[in-house]
Amino acid sequence: MISSSCCKDCPDREVGCHSKCEAYLKYRAKQDLINAMKLKREQKFPAHLKFQKESDFGKSIRKPKPM
Repeated sequence: MISSSCCKDCPDREVGCHSKCEAYLKYRAKQDLINAMKLKREQKFPAHLKFQKESDFGKSIRKPKPM
């Protein structure tokens, strides 16, 4: 689950504030770490993720044929 950005309802929000806002920089660093871990996991287990995605949509489930 992706956490919501710290920018929502921020009273100091303005155009271009991401480059100087300490709260956003911490949030971005955490999100970058999470994204790197996800990418590493996907590269390590690509077949598993493919099966998981297919089964999520019911593509890999076979229905018995009527007799």
